[in-house]
Amino acid sequence: MINSELDIKSKFIEMCKLMFLNSEGKVVFPFDDLRHDDDYNDFINHNDWSILESKMNNLVELANTDIAVYEKDLETEIWEMI
Repeated sequence: MINSELDIKSKFIEMCKLMFLNSEGKVVFPFDDLRHDDDYNDFINHNDWSILESKMNNLVELANTDIAVYEKDLETEIWEMI
């Protein structure tokens, strides 16, 4: 579970830990799982969610087009890129 009281960048870093490769070899993020898991209600209903969701969508898209993104720092380079 991700603490909804963390600052936005810390939440993003925690979200990145939930990314995985699906059976097709694509990077994905479990948005639907979070939306349907009561443990994440506070997190997805927080005012940061729309920003985090957008940034995560951008990161997933970027990761699936350029694997080199994994060599960048999450808090500085990636956060600013997306």
